[in-house]
Amino acid sequence: MQSPVSRPSSVAPTSCSFRAILGCSLLLLGICYVTFMSTMPLVDEPPDQLFREQRSSLEMAEAAVPREGLDEDQGPPTSEETGVRQELRAPASLWNVKVERRGSILDRRRPLVQWLQSSATIQEIETLWHLKQWVIETPPEEMAETLARRTRSGWFRCSYEHQLCVCKTRQIRFGHAQIWVPYQPTGFTPQTTDFAVLCDVRNFGGRDPVEGYLKQCQCYTEDLPVEGALGTTAGLPVNVQYCGEACSQGKKRVYSSTPRSRAELCRRPYTHELLWACKPQLRRVPQRLSHQQAENVLSAATLEFCSDARLTKFMDVFLDCDYAENYLKWTSEESEWIEEGFVTYMGGEVNSNYEWMATNLLRSTSLFSTRPIIVVVTDSSYRPPAWWAKIPNVILFKMASGMAFPVSFNFNKIRSMIAARVIVGIQLDVDQLVAPGIDYVFRATRLQCTQKYPFPIMPVHWMSRDAEPGEQFYEYRLQMWDRPHGMRWCHAHPTWTYWALLFLANVLLKRYLVALAPDFAASARLWTLSNLVPIDVVDMLQVGTKAHRLTKFKVQSWMIEDEDMLNVELWFANATKAWCKFDLEPDTFLTRFWLSKTVYSDPRWYPDGLPLMFFSVHNTKRFDRTDKLLTIMARCSDPSFVNQSSCSSNLRDLPHACQMESIKEEEERLQRPEEYAASMCCCLQPRQDRHIYWAGTWYAGKEEVPMRSPGHSHAPRRCILI
Repeated sequence: MQSPVSRPSSVAPTSCSFRAILGCSLLLLGICYVTFMSTMPLVDEPPDQLFREQRSSLEMAEAAVPREGLDEDQGPPTSEETGVRQELRAPASLWNVKVERRGSILDRRRPLVQWLQSSATIQEIETLWHLKQWVIETPPEEMAETLARRTRSGWFRCSYEHQLCVCKTRQIRFGHAQIWVPYQPTGFTPQTTDFAVLCDVRNFGGRDPVEGYLKQCQCYTEDLPVEGALGTTAGLPVNVQYCGEACSQGKKRVYSSTPRSRAELCRRPYTHELLWACKPQLRRVPQRLSHQQAENVLSAATLEFCSDARLTKFMDVFLDCDYAENYLKWTSEESEWIEEGFVTYMGGEVNSNYEWMATNLLRSTSLFSTRPIIVVVTDSSYRPPAWWAKIPNVILFKMASGMAFPVSFNFNKIRSMIAARVIVGIQLDVDQLVAPGIDYVFRATRLQCTQKYPFPIMPVHWMSRDAEPGEQFYEYRLQMWDRPHGMRWCHAHPTWTYWALLFLANVLLKRYLVALAPDFAASARLWTLSNLVPIDVVDMLQVGTKAHRLTKFKVQSWMIEDEDMLNVELWFANATKAWCKFDLEPDTFLTRFWLSKTVYSDPRWYPDGLPLMFFSVHNTKRFDRTDKLLTIMARCSDPSFVNQSSCSSNLRDLPHACQMESIKEEEERLQRPEEYAASMCCCLQPRQDRHIYWAGTWYAGKEEVPMRSPGHSHAPRRCILI
């Protein structure tokens, strides 16, 4: 089994006693790891991807290094050349993303550093010095629980003098240091949810309590958790205009009647507002002509679903009013369909690893994309962190819990894609990150998924599932399918346009109906979709139900998970399009030039390896590792930071910053941060300038990539590049 990452060997002589201790330690570590993994659910990841294979042969290592930068006749660099440094140029336009980042988490670094270097007191610096070690060593979920015990109960500043103070109560005081006077009403004031008062002497007795000092107003509140803490209101401002799931602490009040105007949307005391339902009179329909067509496709796609009383509740879509401001920003009076957006789905326990994975995902979309992300919560009991609402590109929808066992929770993926109402969508799992350049996928999807090819398009998987005995990936073969595969197995990270809603609704309807049937056999009128004959969705909508076909089906083993069913249903439809792989393992981003020439190869479809595009990361289940990777990607998308980098001219040199979780990486990051910062962007070489890799060669754009493999087989390129 080959590793996608090629590494040079690094073996040092050791004493026998040290080897014995090391061997016992590794054995104990292995036992602990096996015990831990036995308690975890099965995950879809390369079996050797988390363990970097060391290569002892220099020839194997050199095969992974592009010939650019190495002279063919010169041979390997000498030891003297290894120390030569070269400046790293600013990232290409693909990585230099112009995203509005005011108020983002990265903006906090600069004022924090400025404060430490300028006005922080000796005691404040001493406290932060000790706090640093706790932050480094403490898992995020434990940190959130600790912060939750330090709520901001009591008085806090709501404004300075001559500014407006907004408070939930009239417990407001005016003054400075230890001298305060309470608010004294001057006349009739209306009863409102939030109380506002001008912070000056006229509203506080008419006399200046502390002459000669800048005064402030303070508001009294109870149990207001700090942002980042475990708590339903942690991170919410006191005077929020809208109040949803987190703000109300689960005390829901749902508006589910005739659609109201946008000015009335989510008006208090409502916490959730119905956006779309099976009943046409309850839908917020678009006025824009192009989006009306999308609405018509959605209505047609869900026609059979909505005609079954057992299924209608699964199509109701509600807006969480904590996110009303973001929703109004990304939609318009003409249409509440979103032109382009990411979609993810989630549920589970509060403060779980899934929640922290989703946090990294949301941060990545705000850093590297100009599009919104719609988080569809398909769990009636789950309440997301309140501070997610402060990320301006996040919108949160709420749906009823999906159908229970034997239907996998992951079929909520298809539900969320249908419910999101996006013209062009990219589905993301919570264990993903997006990288610079991801927005190019929207345009490519718009071009490929059309009214005449109405199917979602998925990236090629890292494994093939039709391997023969003795071939790589044979242990993952699809045993429940004895027919030829229409394409190589694809990863269930689909992109789509609204034209694909007919196909998606067909898949979801079949899965739900067989689960409801006592004998796991059902029938339904499904849209006739086969790529063997010409398709035109507009023509199909015009003939209406005549384009349906009564189909009988029963439960199959390939219906267990969403990925299995999407692949097989696309084969049934004779679909032919798949993206080259753009949902890559975390390790593949930080290995500089060390990538196997035949990464994820198979003898049938891609004998010289898969073409890779560095647009997103998958399998980010370890929050701490992902946090580091996201930080490197974010800092290295800033030209001013990249210009300070210094990289070894030896292309086989891998900086310590790239060697995640190694002792050298941790020492350098904590003890020599300047060296760490100067080398971290070198890990990404050459991905910032050349985002495509195939058979040992890097390319700056799809136009440069040949239609046949540059490797030994010269096999045709079967996937679509972006």
